[in-house]
Amino acid sequence: MRTSVSEKTVEVDEVTAALNNNASAVLAVSRAVEGTLGPKGLDTMMVDRLGEVVVTNSGVAILEKMEISHPAARMVLDAAKAQYIQVGDGTTTATVMAAAILKEGVSQIVKGVPVSRLLEGIEKAANLGIQILEEKCKIPVTDLGDPLLFQVAVTAGRGDQKIAQMICQAALQLGKDKLLSPSFKFPDVILSRAGAGDQLIEGVVLSKGRVSSLMPLKISPGTILLLEDSLAPEEVENESLHTETGFKKSLELKQRFLENLQKILSLGVNVIFTTGGIDPEAEEILVHSRIFAVRRITSRDFKEISNHTMAKSLKRSGLNRPIESLLPFLGKAKTVLEMEETGLVVVSGGAGKPSATLLVGANTEQVTGEKERKARDAASSVQTGFQYGVVPGGGASELCCVRFLESRRAEFNGMSSYGLDCVIQGLKQPFFQMTANAGFNPLEKTEEIIRLQSKHNLNSLSLDFETGESVDMLEKKVVDPLKVKIFALKTASEVAQAILRINRVVKMRDHGQDS
Repeated sequence: MRTSVSEKTVEVDEVTAALNNNASAVLAVSRAVEGTLGPKGLDTMMVDRLGEVVVTNSGVAILEKMEISHPAARMVLDAAKAQYIQVGDGTTTATVMAAAILKEGVSQIVKGVPVSRLLEGIEKAANLGIQILEEKCKIPVTDLGDPLLFQVAVTAGRGDQKIAQMICQAALQLGKDKLLSPSFKFPDVILSRAGAGDQLIEGVVLSKGRVSSLMPLKISPGTILLLEDSLAPEEVENESLHTETGFKKSLELKQRFLENLQKILSLGVNVIFTTGGIDPEAEEILVHSRIFAVRRITSRDFKEISNHTMAKSLKRSGLNRPIESLLPFLGKAKTVLEMEETGLVVVSGGAGKPSATLLVGANTEQVTGEKERKARDAASSVQTGFQYGVVPGGGASELCCVRFLESRRAEFNGMSSYGLDCVIQGLKQPFFQMTANAGFNPLEKTEEIIRLQSKHNLNSLSLDFETGESVDMLEKKVVDPLKVKIFALKTASEVAQAILRINRVVKMRDHGQDS
């Protein structure tokens, strides 16, 4: 069957329309966050339909709270979230990179470049860019006291030097082993509370208070029981409870529970943490015995207390053991107290692994929330920087990539070189936007810095966003985590490729609709 020219034209128009529509949606998302980039980036105010206000400079916070319905824009949002989960920063960079790669890609396709060759070039260029970052820009960090980590924290914390200092102090308290552990997430040590002052607390801090205000405010020293269960009698099934045997069994279990409470007192336990509830009768006994108890703590806090105090987890049935066999399950801490001003519980001076908590706060919920986001971003960047090394910041590393990618253009066959152009545009975009946000001509400054990097063979050269003059980012101590840059380029290229593969958008029928 022969296809007419007009039919082909219609098909090409449909493909172009889909590409342009998707690109426009992604560019709209990029514009929502690009104004926050760089030292001169500004905050964004977000307002929901109920009037709740969030003021933030965090790209991921903006993206998460935006009302996004377009499928291509949702793909960018999901990619940005994945970036944040993996490395804790770089979501804005990844978003503006993806939009720039996509915009250039659509332009090339409209000009007649086959999509398959374009995608081939984008993938190859992105992989080469990652290789260049590792070989030409990486600076290893082997000591938690390295001043570069403080600079990483300042950059990720949007210039907040006080928070950066406390993050670095917390890192030193926690130690190398903990920060290098794949299971440990440094941002988890951040806790926020409106009305609280910023302070670094040595120990585990729980966002819960004592079970009863009649319990002591402070225990020192603490002998700790960790119950991964409720502190309550074991239960009989409801059906059995209405029988004589079941009722008798219930009384036996209650009696055994009261005996177990006496065991706890005999062991000298004066602090109890449970993941479940606490029976009212048990609460009375604990209050009378001046025992400090906190119930329904999270699994993360439970694990942290265990590591810090060396207390071992018990189920309530475990209390049936002989009293001497329970001693190895108990933990030790110098102090357990409830902070009067915040109602938070602090466990410090444990016999086990060191622990630290950074408490941040301000007079309002909005400012407290933004302060917490800064601290979490700074903590993520410090941990990632320590694990994988750092690179010159201020857009220097991306422009270094551009230079070396250009020098390897001959490795791209035929039309795949247009994919290289897409990645080059993506790599230029973060510096371009930071320059624009600082009030300078981004076209002029981008080409100027690339030329000066080549002339002086200095990969760390970038722009002083205050003066508009070229400056060595390493001399200025402006650095970013290597892993953040790698993931941003990888994420941006992958999401751009995924969207460029789409040549039609088809609405699915509702799941409830009859077939």
